[in-house]
Amino acid sequence: MSLPTHFTLNTGARIPAVGFGTWQAKPLEVEHAVAVALREGYRHIDCAAIYRNERETLQDLGVEDLDLYLMHWPVAFQPSNKWFPLDRSGIFELAPDTDPVTTYKAMEKLLATGKVRAIGVSNFTAARLADLLSKVDVVPAVNQIEAHPYLQQPGLLQFCRRNGILVQAYSPLGNNQSGAPRAVDDAVVRAVAEEVGLGAGPVLLSWGVQRGTVVLSKSVTPARIRANLQVRKLGEGVMARLDGLERGKRYNFPARWGCDIFGEVGEDAVRRAAVEAAEENLVKFDV
Repeated sequence: MSLPTHFTLNTGARIPAVGFGTWQAKPLEVEHAVAVALREGYRHIDCAAIYRNERETLQDLGVEDLDLYLMHWPVAFQPSNKWFPLDRSGIFELAPDTDPVTTYKAMEKLLATGKVRAIGVSNFTAARLADLLSKVDVVPAVNQIEAHPYLQQPGLLQFCRRNGILVQAYSPLGNNQSGAPRAVDDAVVRAVAEEVGLGAGPVLLSWGVQRGTVVLSKSVTPARIRANLQVRKLGEGVMARLDGLERGKRYNFPARWGCDIFGEVGEDAVRRAAVEAAEENLVKFDV
């Protein structure tokens, strides 16, 4: 039996199981990469709002509506003309009184405009989702989270399934933002790849789809863009070996924001991280 090419959202719409991510890609690179991805057959493009161009998004994409619109983080910054508002010392200026529920309710109103077909969230824990579900009318179609063999989040996946929320996995290969070893470079993953005749990347994408999640691959290399579509069903033994790589390793955690988003390290720890990163923030986030 082959792997599904699509999953069904709680809206009834079908979404491709393998998407193409554009986060952090350079503008000229991403333009070329998306063109290659579309030629190769990708029909699920995941875009970020980092350039603050939501008003132009529909026009720039050449479409009349968006299939899926997400709240990417359950954290709000203070209103500012800068993407990352910092105080004079370099500490991020958060808006703790802005509840993600308020933002989501505003997103619910978008559905009536016809400009978006489905709405969802990203980086929400089960506790945050439970709180959201108790206060809103529309169940999120998607929760986009970091997921790979080093960070499998089975409890969160089960919660989402019980509530009809599809999980999208970003960084499905791990990433090297922090310099930590990536899941895709693990010796077990490499050995499995050789055994099943796939690249290490497609092996992890296959693992993600087989456990019922959409995977968001990312590359600017045409050969890898093409290869990442070649997902296939893995044997039970192979899945068990990959499942055995769990280590609770989260690559994407902006502790420097000063908020314990995932409830894993404590508020004191993130406050220290925010202070320690302040000087670097003034240079790195001057946008």
